[in-house]
Amino acid sequence: MHPPGAIPRPDALSGLPNSIRDDWQTSLSLLSEVFATLRSAVSSGSDPGRPLEVLLERMDADPGFAEDVSQAVTTLLREADLVPMLTESGMAPSRSLGKELFGRIRHKLLPPLREDRDFRNVIDVLFPRSDDHRWVAAIGRASWGRFFSRIRTGEGVTRRSAARQVLQALGILSVRLAHLGCEPEVASFLPGRPAALESPFATQQQRLAAFLLTLRSGQGGDVGPPAEAFRFDLDRCTDALAFIRAAIPERGAGLGQTFLLYQAEQLIGRMMLLLDTVDGDGHVETQRVAEHFMQVVRFEKTRYSLREFLSRATGQLAYQIAEHKGRKGDSYITTTRREYLAMIGRAMKGGLVISFVALIKNLLGRMALAPFWQGFAYSLNYGVGFVLIDRTGSVLATKQPAYTANTVAGSIDHRRSADPDPTERLVANLVKVSRSQTASFAGNLLVVFPGTWLLAAAWHRVVGHPLAAGDRAQALLADQHPLQSPALLFACNTGVFLFLSGLIAGYVQNRMRYGRIPERITGHPGLPAILGPAARSRLARFADDQAGAFAGSVALGFMLGMAGLVGRFFGIPFDIRHITISAGNVSIGLHGLGLDAVSPGYLAAVLLGVIGIGFLNFLVSFSLAFYVAMRSRGLHLDDAPRLLRRLARAFLDRPLDFFRPPAATAGGHTPDSG
Repeated sequence: MHPPGAIPRPDALSGLPNSIRDDWQTSLSLLSEVFATLRSAVSSGSDPGRPLEVLLERMDADPGFAEDVSQAVTTLLREADLVPMLTESGMAPSRSLGKELFGRIRHKLLPPLREDRDFRNVIDVLFPRSDDHRWVAAIGRASWGRFFSRIRTGEGVTRRSAARQVLQALGILSVRLAHLGCEPEVASFLPGRPAALESPFATQQQRLAAFLLTLRSGQGGDVGPPAEAFRFDLDRCTDALAFIRAAIPERGAGLGQTFLLYQAEQLIGRMMLLLDTVDGDGHVETQRVAEHFMQVVRFEKTRYSLREFLSRATGQLAYQIAEHKGRKGDSYITTTRREYLAMIGRAMKGGLVISFVALIKNLLGRMALAPFWQGFAYSLNYGVGFVLIDRTGSVLATKQPAYTANTVAGSIDHRRSADPDPTERLVANLVKVSRSQTASFAGNLLVVFPGTWLLAAAWHRVVGHPLAAGDRAQALLADQHPLQSPALLFACNTGVFLFLSGLIAGYVQNRMRYGRIPERITGHPGLPAILGPAARSRLARFADDQAGAFAGSVALGFMLGMAGLVGRFFGIPFDIRHITISAGNVSIGLHGLGLDAVSPGYLAAVLLGVIGIGFLNFLVSFSLAFYVAMRSRGLHLDDAPRLLRRLARAFLDRPLDFFRPPAATAGGHTPDSG
């Protein structure tokens, strides 16, 4: 083992004739040892970039060693087949995301064969570990750029062979890009909707043909203009993709279109890099070469990673889903005292609806129904209640996190703000979310506890017997007790379902826009015979504004209603606990037993269980939604400890601000309103 930072030089290579030093295996051995030493030094040192700097210093001080490294790289470049790496590494060749996904699964189980001299095999030999891309990335593009600037690949055969393969790869990629530009998901969204042969995706192929013709003619001095014309058309393709993306907030995004745009960006980026190496200006941008090198190592080390592929390929669709949820999330975040009180009022209306939902749920539980139909009845009850809450402008506290998390993530999105340190803004938004959530929980519970009690009392008075009594009433309390039941675990299940319902709502609303469903309803040739103009207009507005929320509410109702059935079907402890439903069950149980029959300590434990259920409902749902929103925007919390410290300091400085709005200043602004 070499000491950290030390770069070895195999003595066996020193002074050997070129015929031996040009040997493929010898070159692989030298570079493998160099990169293995770099890996060890990076892993054991505190500065990832320092070991490569040591290597560069060694190359500057020892021309023989620098020549050995350059000769090894030259040998591999001259004798390897570069085309597969240039056209396939990191690229998604399939037009269908599903086909590409299943292809990766198949190749993960049974990797495809490769030719011996395929340069991707060289990458596997030089970087044999599955996590090698991490230390390569840790070194950084600037350091790798300096490394490649030291490499001298020589003249003659090596450069001609590499250039020939680069041009071959450019031709392959150009055909793929032209074909992709003809796909309806791309062509129909281009600005001005140009004819197929006039779009930049088609003309770039013609520009490349002119560039290749100039190269074959041997007139080196004339290479520059056709190369620039080709680069100009690639820039036009990039502008076209930007135009399509800019229109997505209004038109929505489809999974197929998202995948095609992802492929187009890959192709253009790769073609720009390859053009830089053969454009005749005598200069190769080593920073681009370094970036491509780092990408290739990452792609080859994660080439069968389903998570990596889905994260990159579906990012834009996830972003649009998050954006649609984020817009609704704005209505759930309060800043002023008036907004805070309005949130409590809306939550109290939602609590009234939940009181009836809890009553009906317990009535359904008394019916002798088969398990499936009982779960179906529960689902309809929940779904109708959630839809009513949404349609009446009421608030259900636990549905907020799936929306507010996206708004919080969007507030630190670099696409919206150039602030280099958004941590303070993130803390301010988390404080607003905390007190808004407090307002909605308080409003729900202020009505659910007494409201459900009054409904249970009314039922008892009308029917003559309580809704729940004896063991059944006791079970309603025990089911919320944090020590006598897995209530807190079930509350986490509910948090997952709340998160999923938010995803469904965002996806459906995005799909309505992308599929132009409102316009298709308005212009449907058969609907006038059934619906009048006013009814069609209302239906179109519903599809445009409310379809996502409706789908999310119904989906949440069925996930909650069927959870217990799934647990019984598989014989596992699987169920849900929702804070407002649990609060309603506690009221019904207390009414059936009578307050005198429940000890204060037991009642306090049950009430703490309800609060714990609500906290976990919020925490799980918010955390999952925030994670997805951050990933969909390409954001990372690089300094989470600092965020937690600032959040703790904000709580210590102004703890009440987390639960109620601060007093307005003389200018009418609250301290955190910006």
